[in-house]
Amino acid sequence: MFDVAASHGGAMSVLSDFYDELVATQRPGKVYLVHSTGQFRSTESVRVLKYSWPKRNWIFRLAFDLFMAPMLIGVTRAERVVSLQNLMVPFTGKPQTLLVHTPLPFVDVRFAFREAPLLWVYQRIMAPAILYSIRHCELTIVQTRWMREAVLARTGAPSESVQVIPPAVPQTRTKGRDSGVPATAPTFFYPASDVVYKNHALVVEAVEQLQTMGLSGFTVIFTLTGNESTRIVELKRRSESLSLPIRYVGTMSREEALDKISKSVLVFPSYVETFGLPLLEARQAGCLILATDLPFAREVLAGYERAEYFDPFSAASLRDRMADIILGHCQTTGVRGESS
Repeated sequence: MFDVAASHGGAMSVLSDFYDELVATQRPGKVYLVHSTGQFRSTESVRVLKYSWPKRNWIFRLAFDLFMAPMLIGVTRAERVVSLQNLMVPFTGKPQTLLVHTPLPFVDVRFAFREAPLLWVYQRIMAPAILYSIRHCELTIVQTRWMREAVLARTGAPSESVQVIPPAVPQTRTKGRDSGVPATAPTFFYPASDVVYKNHALVVEAVEQLQTMGLSGFTVIFTLTGNESTRIVELKRRSESLSLPIRYVGTMSREEALDKISKSVLVFPSYVETFGLPLLEARQAGCLILATDLPFAREVLAGYERAEYFDPFSAASLRDRMADIILGHCQTTGVRGESS
């Protein structure tokens, strides 16, 4: 099982869940888990192989994928290969299962090189390799129905070769928490990295508008330090210069983030996601959710009565949803949103 790409965020959460399941189920035979961090330990049934050097740059990663990974498969005499990092392992001759969790080759949004070089590379250079991998793997796993439909449309792969397996959040991590939202001083929590499509700028603009309206007594929390990129530095500078009630608290452990979700209103303005794991975590905690009005969010939150939706490209849309909560006017029914 390969996932040297995962080091934080949703990808790391998925890898952690796979590891926990492997350890808990005690499958017959030996499973080799190849990754890049020191978070996991070997057990009787799972042998952990750590390789951090592929994370140095894309040249090291390419060398690992093309040469080291196939060699490891040969040395360990693996009978089956599982890749959790969107790309198959080449030159193995072994049946492979592939987890595709990047939506970038399958969304209509296109990123310019100057705006987001890495996303441009994924869409223009990596996308063909991902599509090739899907066509040549025995089984491809995706996390949502919309993603399965998009994969089948783009690749022409046999329908039986693409299956939907949503990520699971153990109930013990979310149940039993206080999911109520205070009538005063609500906290809006957004656990996300600094990638441009995470759309932090929309939240900052919405908060500016709320302040212009004279609304106060609320807090927004980002899991950013404010130093991640020039774009985020500018957002933090803007927040501070206008005295906006936005806190940049830096990264949190998964348990810390789950605890904060359970005590807050989850706001989720991202406009490019396969699944959006915090949506499921907040749903299982019974929390109020403000989510982008896009297919992935509607699918994850289908039937959930504490969800409100907004246009991910309209700060006024998010502002109105946040204002309803601040003023105590929010009456969620599960049907209210931009497309309702």
